[in-house]
Order: sequence, then C-alpha cells, then structure tokens
Amino acid sequence: MVRGNWQKRVETANKRKAAQKNKKLKKELRSQYKSLVQNGLWPLLDRFDDLDPGQPLGNLHVWVDMKPSSMQGKNDFIDDDNDNTNGKKKKGKSKMGEASPAAKKVHPRSHESAVDDGNDDDDEPLMCSDYFFTGSCEGLNVGKKKNCRKCELMHYATKKELTLYKVLKSGPKHVLKNASKAALDTQRKIDGEDTNSEENAGIDMLYYVQIPLDSSKEKNVTQTITDFLAKESIPMASIAYVVYEKSQSFLYDRFNGGKILSPEEEEKIFGANNDEDALTSITKCDSFIEFPAAVLENILLFLPDEYSGIMPMVCKNLHSEIGTQSPSLWKNLISRHEWNQPKQDFSVDPTQFYKDRFISNFRVFQRVQSFQHGLEKAIHSDRNTDLELSNGTAISPSVENISLEGSIIRTWDDKSIVMFHRSTCTICIQEVSFNSDGERYLREVLKLRLAPIPHSKKTSCMLAHFATDDRYLLSSFQVDGKSLLTTITKDELLANSSEDVIECGDVLQMHDLSCCFVDYFNSSEEEGSMDAIRAYIDAGENVDDLKFMVENIIETGHGMFVLLVRVEIGLEDDDDASTDVYVCDGVMCFSASKGRQGCVDFHELPNTVQTASATLDSNYSFKKRTESTTIICKQLQSPHSFTINVDRNGRFSDESSLLHNFDNDTVPGTGTNRAGSFLVPIDATHTFPMMDGLVTMNDGMIYYICNEGSPVEIPLKKGVQSLLHLSRIDENHILIACREGIVLPNGEEELNPEEDIDAHWFGEDEEISSVHLRVVHVPDQTVIYDGVIGDTSKIGLQIWSRSNGTIVASINSTCKTVISSAYVNKLRPNDAESSNDKTPKQKKQKKKKRLAAKTGKKDGFARGMSLRG
Repeated sequence: MVRGNWQKRVETANKRKAAQKNKKLKKELRSQYKSLVQNGLWPLLDRFDDLDPGQPLGNLHVWVDMKPSSMQGKNDFIDDDNDNTNGKKKKGKSKMGEASPAAKKVHPRSHESAVDDGNDDDDEPLMCSDYFFTGSCEGLNVGKKKNCRKCELMHYATKKELTLYKVLKSGPKHVLKNASKAALDTQRKIDGEDTNSEENAGIDMLYYVQIPLDSSKEKNVTQTITDFLAKESIPMASIAYVVYEKSQSFLYDRFNGGKILSPEEEEKIFGANNDEDALTSITKCDSFIEFPAAVLENILLFLPDEYSGIMPMVCKNLHSEIGTQSPSLWKNLISRHEWNQPKQDFSVDPTQFYKDRFISNFRVFQRVQSFQHGLEKAIHSDRNTDLELSNGTAISPSVENISLEGSIIRTWDDKSIVMFHRSTCTICIQEVSFNSDGERYLREVLKLRLAPIPHSKKTSCMLAHFATDDRYLLSSFQVDGKSLLTTITKDELLANSSEDVIECGDVLQMHDLSCCFVDYFNSSEEEGSMDAIRAYIDAGENVDDLKFMVENIIETGHGMFVLLVRVEIGLEDDDDASTDVYVCDGVMCFSASKGRQGCVDFHELPNTVQTASATLDSNYSFKKRTESTTIICKQLQSPHSFTINVDRNGRFSDESSLLHNFDNDTVPGTGTNRAGSFLVPIDATHTFPMMDGLVTMNDGMIYYICNEGSPVEIPLKKGVQSLLHLSRIDENHILIACREGIVLPNGEEELNPEEDIDAHWFGEDEEISSVHLRVVHVPDQTVIYDGVIGDTSKIGLQIWSRSNGTIVASINSTCKTVISSAYVNKLRPNDAESSNDKTPKQKKQKKKKRLAAKTGKKDGFARGMSLRG
C-alpha cells in the first residue's frame, strides 16, 4: 500500500517537472516568435508602401494560434466524433456548484484529488497536420469503412476556413513539404518526442483569418494588421503563417525562421529596393534573434569547404539555418571551385538539388586528394614529406618476398586489398588496421600459394587472371599452355590462412573449360551464338578437341563470372600450342556457385573483335538484383568495342552491339556507324559502361555516349601524352590518370623532335614526367579535380578503383600499396579490432570453467555436523 502511494507521488512529480519544462520552452519560443515578427515580417510588410497608391493590394491569408475574439462561441472545427466543437474537449454535464461527474468518483482524501498541477495542456486541441499541409486525411469522414482508423485530431468544419494547402496548392510542392517538416519538428520538440517519427502527428491549433489591405496612404499595411490583431485580442507572437493572396507568395513561416520570401520573389512583388534606410531597418535587431540564413551563408564563403559540414554541428540553430533557406550557399561553393553550374531539375527542391550536387562532388574531391597524398608518401618514402593523410587513406609497409610488378591488385572488400603474383601464384591480402599511435596502415593477414598443381620444375604453372565477388574467388591458370579454372569461397580461403599452400582438393575446386563447354554444348539448343563452332563440328571435327584459352575475367555478381576466351582446336599428338587451329573468340558465362558450377552460356564475338590484349568491364554494381548487366569488350589498338547484356541467371541477350570508329569503318552512303545513329571516335582501350551509357576517351576528349541522343564531349586540359588509367568512381564521376609532357630538370622547354639537336645539349640530366589525377563529373561535363604527382617516370604505378569510391594503387619501386575509401574513413580502432577477431585465422581454445569460490555460510556437513545435529 505504501509502495503504491510512493509510485504515484513519483509519477506526479515527473509530470510536474515535464509541465514546467514545457511551459518554459513555450515561453522561450513565444519571445522568439515575437522577435521574428518585429524584425522580419513588419519590415517586409512596410514595402507595400512602395507600390502605387491606386493599385489594389488584395488580401492577406493569416493563421494564428489563438482564437480571435469574434470567433468565440462558434463551432468552427470537427472533432473525432464528426461533431462541431469550439476547440475544447467535451466534459461531463454538471449543475452550478456541483462537482464534475469525474470528481464524484474520487475520495476527498485520495491522492488523485490532491493532485492539481494546473496544467491544461491535455485540454488543448491539436490540428491534423496531414489535413492542413496536404489537404487530405485518411481518418476524416471514414463512415463505415473497415480497417480504417478514425482521425482523432481537429479539422476545419466550413469551407470558409482555408488550410495552407488550399492557398498554396498551385505553387511548388517543396514549399509545403518544408513548412510541414518545420512545424512537426517544433511540435515534437515541445512534446519531447522523436523528431524522426513519420506518424500523423498533430500541431498546435491554428485559426484562419483574412485581412483586407487598404491601399490608402492614411494607414499602411503594418498598421492595418496591428489594429486588426488588437481588435481580435491576438498577440503578434501568435502569427504562424502569412500568405499574400494576389501573388500567391508565402511571406512568413515562424517555424522555419520567419521571413521565407526569397529576394527574387520580393523583387518581383515590390520591385528593386534601393533605400538604404529600409535595408538598415530590416537588419536592425533590438533583441536577441538568430542569425539569418543569408548572413551565415556569407560567413561560409570566407571559410574552407569543410566548415559547411562542421558549422551545422555546433548547435541546432546553425543546423537549421545553414543552406536550408536558399540554394545560394551551394551555388557559391560550386562556383568557388570553378565547377560548372548544373542544370536545375525543376521537379526537385532547388536547395536540395544544389546541395546534393556540391556534396557529391566534394566527397569525390576529398577522396582523390587524400589518395594523391597517400601516393606521394608511398612513392617518396625516402623523403620527409609534410603531406598529412586524411582518415580515409592507408599505406602498407614494403611487401616482402613478392614483386608488385608482376602482380594483379584488386579490392578484397571495403577495407582490404588482394594481390596475386603471376609467376609464383602467391596471393596476399592486406587489411586496414591501426598501429599503437592510432594511425591507419595496411596489415598483412594472409599470404600463401594458391595453385591447381604442386610446384614443379617440369610443369609450368602461372596465374593468368582472377576476379572476386562477394563470396567467390575465380582464378585462371596457364598450365603447360592449357587454361585451368579454380574456384574457392572467400570464407574457406580465410579459414585456411595459416597454411602455406592450398592446392586442388576439397577447398580449391579445379574446372576444365573444355569439359564444361562440352556439357553445355550437348544440352544447348541455341544455334545463333555458336555459328563458327557448329561449322567446325559439321565439318567432321570433334567437340572434345576444342581448347579454351582464358584472356580475361570479370565478375557480374551472385557467383556469376564472364570469361573472355579464345577457342582453338588442338592437333592430335601435338603439344605445341602454336600449331593449334583458331576457331573463334567468345564470351562465356561461368557459375562458381556450389551445385551449379560450370558453363552457363556462350556467345561468339564478331570477327572484327579479337581477344588478344582485350579487357572486360561491366556496370553490375550500379544495377539492381533483377536487372541485366552490360558487358563491354575493349581491345588494344582497335577501333571496335563489343557490348552485350547478361541477366542475373547468366544468360546472354540475343541483341549485341559493335561500336566502330567512324574514320575506319562507316556504313557506305549513310555516314553513320553500324552501332547506332551517331558517329563516335571511340578509343576501345578505355571504354566502359556507366549508368545508362558508355564512356570513352580519344585524343584528350572524354565522350559520354547516352542511350538516347548524341554523344557529349567533355574537353580536358592540353598536354596529355598518354592515358594510364580510366575508371569510374561512382555513378557520375570517372577517374583519369594521364602522363603529361616531358619536363626537363633545368626548366627548359620540351624539344621539338623535328628540329636539329646540337651535340652539346646532351648531359647527365634525366627526363622527368608527371602524372595527373583528374576527376570528371560526366553529367555536368566538368573537371572537378586536377592533381599532379611529380617524377613518376620509373615508379611502376598501377591504379584500380571500384564503383563504390574505393581506390587502390601499387608502387613497384617501393613495394608499397595504397587504399582510400569512405569505409576506411569511417573505420575506428575498436571496429578494426572486432573485425580482426572475426577472421577465422586461428581456432580459439576453450578455457575450462573455474569453480567459483564459496563465500556464503557453510552447511552442516561442512562444519562437521550432521543435518539433525
């Protein structure tokens, strides 16, 4: 009994504290609302004096949170019972001098009767936010509908009472969306609820009034509104929204910083404002008020770009002001870097549009800049460089007993890289970790020999290509001139990291492509994709004599890999591969999934595309699980590129395209190429699919070929001598590594090879070349980053990037590797330790449980007595 009373006292005390806190917060907000009206709304309404006296001004739509005196006693709202009410909750009927029906049920000395904190917040009605801002409410007038909950919030009862949606529904949608979010966040802040909730929450009751404006000079607009508020007994802090009827302009929103009319709309209504006194009156503030958004944005223009993300973290006021009122801040930040202004999408909020564009460019800008600093530190490790690495880049120590020059480097996951040496078949995995000083570096977690056969001097075994997806590692080996495939899961490889050698067995599976193709050929009913092979078979050749040489591998997700193969027929009793008869080139889809391992589909390539020195690329990382992936085959020193789609089941599409260079192969009489309706000078070496088009580079020009329309040219800076690397960073940005013109150490100009060279010029000075790292935003056709790495003539640089923004590189001269990604930036020491513990490198030994020491009172036997004694 005592405990129950104590609990009720605690609950009552907590309610009183919450009520006092709520009351204090409302009082602070009322003072801020009053300042917003005095310093934002009144100066704006004073500008009506600049208009012609005879011009009709129209009306103002105003919403206030206090009921006007002229509306007292009227039924203006619909409650949850669809009955008109005056904005108060129903109470039990009682006669004068009698207690209410609820009070009769309470004992006079009970705890409930003694509790009276004077808080009437529960009696204050709330308006439906969906009804007010969107014009629709599912719970209004549901009638006898089943499975539809009735809305318990308030709604206007008459059509004369206009909502904000009815007034602004013909304007931009983002205006109402921003107003709704600001009002709901404020209400949830007052109620102490989660601001991220998406429920149909209520807002403070708002009452609609329409104020006609007088165009006479005897009384200005501000005085007219002030007199109206005084007549209706409404304080100025109660004004919530103001809309000008004539131009349908949203003038004032107290939940969103007060005056929200943009300068462009203000100039359209009132004309240019050249009065310095009026400007002074607007910016003058007699009491405390938050910084206007324009002032804060101007401050950021003189600070580095990072502060646009740091300052909103200082306090909530800065978070709600900076870059949320107008797109000018983000436009200025884009112009600061001399980036092209993007073409605005009018279906999106302009502030959000320019903000997203700047942030996406700036993230890539920071990533590549950090990657460049990491490269310079790894290249010039013998020098004392002052470059500071950002948190998103890590460098490995020198790799021992493995040559990076003959290795293939790829990403293993978001925080690890894998290197596979060709001649020794040694695989090495490095993972981002932290040293004792808390600095990131690449730590070796696995190093072993992975091959289909044991090491032997008689039999040569060399790695040709490999690729990885989320679960599998597929490798191609050249064993005495024959291609062998091996598959292994990533988990099984890490589980056997303590081994020195992994060969074919239960863990590493070996596949003979010839046998895999025979099984597919015998079960396939298609004829159009294997014309050359069927022609040889019809001529009397045996399908078992076909040999498949793997030229390249690329992953397409879900355990599927696409192989670029060269098909030949080996002569009987002849092991010399040079005497094999060429049949065709093709792409093969191979499944590494357990239970489905083998050839899934095969498609022959056109005669103009050969697999010699060819590469593969795809865009599966940008596609959904159910969408097809585009595969492109690019060939060195060839004007042709072949593209084809493959679905998630590993089946190639019937349609494929062959891209041509119009200088070498155009359709006679048409002036167009065979691939489409426009001519594109394609460099097949550096062409890959991106988004819904292709990206290629030719003669210092980047071409983004859309599926619909003509190609878009993106000019680069002059001086490009050779292209070292071109790949995508994300769905809109590409990374280009190009070698610039040769620069002499003494600062002289590059010599013209056609001119005569005197003998006295030659000396001991060596030629120095530099590498430029450039990032291009393809849709905007602009270079957003251009960094220079000097003296790279003998370093042996390899760069590779993933579509999620991860960039890796290996430096042959220093035997170091570099990785940079957003995931590495987010990684913390505790996260790295926990991830390292999860790797099944060593089996944990179970410790025996120790018996806990007895600390309680001993029983009778322990004291040497019997239970009865």
